[in-house]
Amino acid sequence: MSRIRKFALAGACAASVVAAVPATAPAAKRDVKVMTRNLYLGADIIRLASAQTREELATNTSAMYQTILNNNFAVRAKALAREIDRANPQLIGLQEVSLFRRTPDGQQNDSELNATEPLIDHLKLLQQELKARGLQYKAASVIPNTDLEAPVAEGYELRLTNRDVVLVKQGVKVDKKLGGKFDSKLTVPIATGPVEVTRGWAGADVRIKGRKVRFVTAHAEAYSPQNARDQLQEVLDGPLANKRRQSILVGDFNSDPADEDPSAFRAVTRAGFKNAIPKRLQTSPTIEDLREEQNAWDTWIDHIMVRPKIKTVKYAVTGTKPSDRLEGLWPSDHAGVWATLRLPKKKG
Repeated sequence: MSRIRKFALAGACAASVVAAVPATAPAAKRDVKVMTRNLYLGADIIRLASAQTREELATNTSAMYQTILNNNFAVRAKALAREIDRANPQLIGLQEVSLFRRTPDGQQNDSELNATEPLIDHLKLLQQELKARGLQYKAASVIPNTDLEAPVAEGYELRLTNRDVVLVKQGVKVDKKLGGKFDSKLTVPIATGPVEVTRGWAGADVRIKGRKVRFVTAHAEAYSPQNARDQLQEVLDGPLANKRRQSILVGDFNSDPADEDPSAFRAVTRAGFKNAIPKRLQTSPTIEDLREEQNAWDTWIDHIMVRPKIKTVKYAVTGTKPSDRLEGLWPSDHAGVWATLRLPKKKG
């Protein structure tokens, strides 16, 4: 999950931001709407690192899973699908698309990943809710990242697989699926041995209204600005190395331009990417329990970046107003961000 943190930042925290630029009908034919959305795995996984013994780890894992259940993704998927329905993006970059599985009762083996019984599948649930609304989105790229299994006090093992996903709306042509895992990783010690926190990126080369675009979503490290910087640099040096290709990079960078160390965000801008959002947003609060009242969306770590220059026609944040809650739950511990982008005219 992303950092649970708070910074004292200048300016008031906006509950919702919407801006628009008048558009002419011919120009609108070049518009593409994109969205970035961190789904939130449902709890702060860092609590597993605080356990000093295997027994304490099992207790902490049980408590973490109970928090995940309380932050009911089956309900949140309905709220997220409602957001997507209202925003109507053609391309969506998703982070923390979690898959939870378990072993049979009494089966615990600290050295292997052997949990296969499904418990909660974020991607499956979200796609079900989108389909229920008559929305046709397919997963163009699904990249599994951290794959962690830990004992629980009830006598089985819980497995978490975190994924990055690109969803494309019906009508968008996918030419090539892309994705990968970062070489730069944070190693976290837990009672059963060290765990490599693997993060990565998903992407696709798509054609929209006859124009080719490379769309990438990335989820950088939350607990180390240096790792986050190195990870985003891997994307910039790899799938986004060609500065002439029309590219859109979205995601949870875990880097606020106002951070004490904004080096991850700056790596992206130094590579020639421009922020598609012309004013500061607040997209991430200090919250774990999604039933808590929350007014301070105080950091900006969810970004939409473009290269070469693309005009932003309209943009907004989602999931930050009390009316966005469903059955008392916020959709996520992040806001969503969407933008309507005007692609340049074809040459010749």
